[in-house]
Amino acid sequence: MTESSTAARRPLAAVAVLLAAVWLAVGASYKWLAGSPNDLPALLHGGPIEIGLLYKLAIGIELFVVVVALLRPRIGWVLLALQYLVFIAILVPLALSDEASCGCFGSKVTIAPEVMIGIDGFLLAAILAMRPWSARLWSAPLPAVALVALAGIAAPWVYDRGRPVATPDGDTRAAFFIFEVEQWEGTSAIEIDLAQYLPEPVEFMMPGTWVLYRDSCPHCKDHMWRMIQQDSGTEPITLIKIPEPGLDPAAVVVDALPEGPHVQLIELVPGTEYVVQGPLDMRVEWEDYLISNVRLAEDLADESLPAFPPPDPAVLRAAAQARADAAANE
Repeated sequence: MTESSTAARRPLAAVAVLLAAVWLAVGASYKWLAGSPNDLPALLHGGPIEIGLLYKLAIGIELFVVVVALLRPRIGWVLLALQYLVFIAILVPLALSDEASCGCFGSKVTIAPEVMIGIDGFLLAAILAMRPWSARLWSAPLPAVALVALAGIAAPWVYDRGRPVATPDGDTRAAFFIFEVEQWEGTSAIEIDLAQYLPEPVEFMMPGTWVLYRDSCPHCKDHMWRMIQQDSGTEPITLIKIPEPGLDPAAVVVDALPEGPHVQLIELVPGTEYVVQGPLDMRVEWEDYLISNVRLAEDLADESLPAFPPPDPAVLRAAAQARADAAANE
């Protein structure tokens, strides 16, 4: 390749890298400053990495890539290309499952997965076509790049919107709250983190089957219809709606709920975005409001399961033994 052709391509290569980096920075900033872990694709929930940590890692890595691409584009383009390949790999299943939004810019901005595939694919193709590795682009000093890149990784931990802060009314509240569902099994409903966001004390609520759901959740709709079909009217049911402020009425898909004197309808207190995949149900016992058989969204996708969670004998035995041990030690 001649020197003249390389010089002619240099500004185009710079534009390709800059566009891809700026687009990535915009997405990371929206997720960080206006989004929550709920915006991550459903396939990433319930994995080996806790969703709150995964949310921060995703933002930190994206900001790291942006910094390296802007300050050292001749090596940063590799990270950009890999990042966009990962995006496309995640977006394709979302498009195939007819998801309305990719969540790339948080819950406040709706972009169809197909549209985002087109944008990301174009930016990736532009980078590869302009060959920035041979365009002799600028290069900042390595210590400066390392320092700023590390700051990018640390940013979502330094400004953590999931950390409670004081509000003007004297309360403390976080922009979003991640329920520690894995700690509910075998614990009294009075003691779990969910209790502080219920509109009334747990002691005023009915034991039996408790279900957390969202109006916009198609899987919640399916589960509600299964409950209606299998509802005998003898099992107390508490339906706990997760608020979705600003939800478009056209996006409401839950069109029926179990009804009757055995059904209690409540909604979590507003003002916080709750990070939990719906539907989620559990058995709450009459004695001590003990929780057993917590079933997550991925469990309830199995339609062969009964619509109502049966009590877990192992949890009940462990609780009975704990009470006996406590009585013996008194």
